[in-house]
Amino acid sequence: VLVIVTVHLMFKRTDIGIAMRATGSDEDLAEVCGVDTSSIRRNTWFAMSGVAGLAGFLIAASTNVFPLMGMEYLLLLIAAAILGGIGSAYGAIAGAYIIGGAVTLTVSYLPSSFTTLGTGVAFLILILVLIVRPSGIADVEVAT
Repeated sequence: VLVIVTVHLMFKRTDIGIAMRATGSDEDLAEVCGVDTSSIRRNTWFAMSGVAGLAGFLIAASTNVFPLMGMEYLLLLIAAAILGGIGSAYGAIAGAYIIGGAVTLTVSYLPSSFTTLGTGVAFLILILVLIVRPSGIADVEVAT
């Protein structure tokens, strides 16, 4: 939660965060307005790689570490982003909480022989939400 709040405040309250959002929205317009978009792109990659590294460290602290340790989470992360709505960071966070809660409840309350069913329940929720709202939970217009 602390990382999410810090990244949110960085995007909303700092000049670099505003330049990152402007570059993400319309790179040509941001460049015309005086934003060094190549530097912003590079710094965004560095900053978000650090956040991903922190996430990897936190996962590694609670499980065994092996080279392909994140692969089992990859499909669930993509499902959370799609569930939240492509282009919405807050929707992706909400989707991650919904998917994580569904997997946790499924694994907690079903017999131990059904522990692998959690991922299936997560994708069932994804399918049901996308039938009702094809754009995901947070309906954001993505700039093209």
